[in-house]
Amino acid sequence: MSARRSARAAKSRRTWPQRIVIGTGVVVAFLCALTASGLAYGAWKFDQVEHYEIELVQAARGAPENFLIVGSDSRENIDPDAPGNDLFLNGESGGERSDSMMVARVDPSSRHVDLLSVPRDLWVTIPGGDPDEHHRINEAFAGGRQQLIETVEATLGLDINHYVEVDFTGFRELVAAIGGVPTYFDTAWRDGNSGLDIKGEGCVTLNPDQALAYARARHLQFYDPESGDWESDPTGDLGRMNRQQLLVVNAVDEAVSLELANPAHLNRLINVGVDNVGVDPGFTFDDMVSLAKAFSDTNSEDISRHNLEVEDYRTPGGAAVLTLDEAASQPVLNLFRGLDPDAMTEAMVTVDVANGSGVDGQAQAVSDALVASGFTAGTTDTAGAPVAVTEVHYAPGSEKAADLVARHLTAGATLVPDESLDPNQVVLVTGADFTTVQQAARPPAPTDAAAQAGDGSTPSSTSTTSTTIGHSAGDPAADGIDCE
Repeated sequence: MSARRSARAAKSRRTWPQRIVIGTGVVVAFLCALTASGLAYGAWKFDQVEHYEIELVQAARGAPENFLIVGSDSRENIDPDAPGNDLFLNGESGGERSDSMMVARVDPSSRHVDLLSVPRDLWVTIPGGDPDEHHRINEAFAGGRQQLIETVEATLGLDINHYVEVDFTGFRELVAAIGGVPTYFDTAWRDGNSGLDIKGEGCVTLNPDQALAYARARHLQFYDPESGDWESDPTGDLGRMNRQQLLVVNAVDEAVSLELANPAHLNRLINVGVDNVGVDPGFTFDDMVSLAKAFSDTNSEDISRHNLEVEDYRTPGGAAVLTLDEAASQPVLNLFRGLDPDAMTEAMVTVDVANGSGVDGQAQAVSDALVASGFTAGTTDTAGAPVAVTEVHYAPGSEKAADLVARHLTAGATLVPDESLDPNQVVLVTGADFTTVQQAARPPAPTDAAAQAGDGSTPSSTSTTSTTIGHSAGDPAADGIDCE
């Protein structure tokens, strides 16, 4: 057991583990319940769901759509005097923040679902605010839902077509409605801060308080029968994310089984959703049915979970946050843009321009033209010596970025690898042969064109699915053990 729980080596750079957030469990269970209840009754109850005043990009009919699913940690509906709520409130009441965010891309033609979590501690700029100021992305919620949506779109470079929000406490009510969540534990686990207290190995049906304590536990200890000691869980926040995922999966499975067997259970699930879920004004009952079927009618092979590449960062004030590794995250983000994972877009590339032609003001003029074509502006300067042939310098591994810049030049350019550059940073050195920048890039070479050809549907995502986090309390039971 000890070896299985060996501490992970410290890294300054890591892959953020993808999870289905707690709020998503409420949404999926609610939508599945509405669908199972019958169209007439389901539509009547859906009309009681809150619709927010927000504006979103509309996708073409039948095209894949991106749903931003937000879990709010609102405490306004929590009774501070009720048993167990003190652990949840932690001395706070009222207020509302975006506790968890996830983008679900649903392709109605293939019934494939791609899931992407957005780390709440992602360090970003807020559209419309000071471009030199950064905030955690969940702070955008303080400016309203529209601001949060625009921040997610700007940060990830993709469109949000629908918005779904669930009160964080709604999951607790879901657990109550389904009569608890069966979960397997391989030994005794405890957390004095959250209140979790699992006595030993076996299947435990977590009640609402236990489920909440399990999902929120940050200071877990497990009993190691080999040493006879209590040891701290080395998985940290990574393990916490894994626990939330496992809990939601178990809860949804339990909800789906109960709704089909018992109308009373079904109605309770629907009422939990009506009280705790809100959607955008363009989210219709038909959209709800489509989304519910996408989740309920698929198997594990039809649902892909994806990672954002992030880096640890300390703010000037000393706070621990995460920054997005944009270059490394592009293959995943491209899936949610409807592009091939390996596709390169202008916004991904930062272009520095050095004037090697001797034409006055050329560097700034060329930079402005590239920005107008969609590239990210870099520096402008004068080359150290006159250059006869235009060159595009790039970091090894960023050949596609360099090629894209070259395809925007009417006269083309020579590609030159440069180990001093960052990924997707390109230096354009204009030469005597330089002519103009064309707004639309020439088509890629045939080999690249074949790789990027498609029919407009969401590309395959088999190469970008998430990695396994490692052992954590509540991991799936061993073979032969079935928690029901």
